[in-house]
Amino acid sequence: MKKRFMNMAAIVMIASLTLPGCIGEFALTRNLHEWNSSVSKHQIVNELIFLGTCWWLYPLFATVDALLLNSIEFWGGTNPVAMRDGEVENGVVTREGVTYRVTKSRNSISVVSDATGQKSEAQYFPDEQAWFVTHDGEKIAPLNTPFPY
Repeated sequence: MKKRFMNMAAIVMIASLTLPGCIGEFALTRNLHEWNSSVSKHQIVNELIFLGTCWWLYPLFATVDALLLNSIEFWGGTNPVAMRDGEVENGVVTREGVTYRVTKSRNSISVVSDATGQKSEAQYFPDEQAWFVTHDGEKIAPLNTPFPY
């Protein structure tokens, strides 16, 4: 018990030193709450789901938000889970001397090679919980990735 307390105290101290003033959006936890609120039109069902998850899932999501996602947001300027509809983020990546233009928006990403003009697109389909290679919005093939973001 004492060892566990000391480990937790060390984590809290390290976090407090590395994340001063970084409150962040807590987008992952907020998304969980929004999902929980919309599971059913009956409030009692939503409450039962909340009671079943509040002791383990909410603390897990809040911890991931506080220690990882909010840190990314603080140091990098954007939270990968908090992208809203209509938001677009552009970037440039150079690999092995070739420059690529990357455009990210909610549930989609496109990469264009400056050298060849070739474009690759992928889109996340929430209903299927899967990423697909797309062309003009049409599914071509599923992407094999374990993470939705």
